[in-house]
Amino acid sequence: MMVQKEEEDLQRWKEVNRPGPVQIAPEKLGGAVSLAEARERQLMELRQAKLQKQLRKEEMDRQRRQAEENEYERMKAKQREKPIEVTAESWHTETILDVVIE
Repeated sequence: MMVQKEEEDLQRWKEVNRPGPVQIAPEKLGGAVSLAEARERQLMELRQAKLQKQLRKEEMDRQRRQAEENEYERMKAKQREKPIEVTAESWHTETILDVVIE
């Protein structure tokens, strides 16, 4: 009962406060540029966009290669810092190889 009354009040309020039609004065869109000029500008922007996209791709590839090279150099430096472990087995193998080679 109460909900139904509130619902009806809401509907009445919506009808009373409904916005009217929008009236905009007509105007010429696109400015004072001719169709040929507009198409020429679009074509130029398209060419520039393709070139910019290609340049961005090349720059990203260069940065990726540089990052990979830096990672590779870091790993090489890390390997150089590791101490060389000489175990009895490796020493024995090297000694046998030296004997065989001589």
